[in-house]
Amino acid sequence: MVTADFFSSLLGFPDTSKDSRGSFQEIMVGQTYTKGAHLAALREMLPKGKITLVGETESQTARVIPDVFRNHINDDLFEWMIIKFDKKVSKPVSRKRVKDFNEDLAEFMSAEMTSSDDEIARHELLER
Repeated sequence: MVTADFFSSLLGFPDTSKDSRGSFQEIMVGQTYTKGAHLAALREMLPKGKITLVGETESQTARVIPDVFRNHINDDLFEWMIIKFDKKVSKPVSRKRVKDFNEDLAEFMSAEMTSSDDEIARHELLER
């Protein structure tokens, strides 16, 4: 089982026979363990190759990523991008940011398209 493997081998926690059920008659686990188990399950489901993980800033993720994806990291097959959302931004400010971004993107795309001889796909321009 992926979660048992994660708990014992990846995090190095010893096996225990202690009853870990709480008053809800279900197993009670911490957020770090739950996040790690989900990422380990995801890792097992993905095909072999490079993985790009994009997520929001979370302290639990920072604790488990190196353990779950250690082999991918060592083989240079893992990249991790952290994004942070401004959750307190007002709607008018957010709309202005989107408008400014779209204008800047359109300007960049038109400048790149005119400076190149060949027709380039939009996604290829953005990868430059």
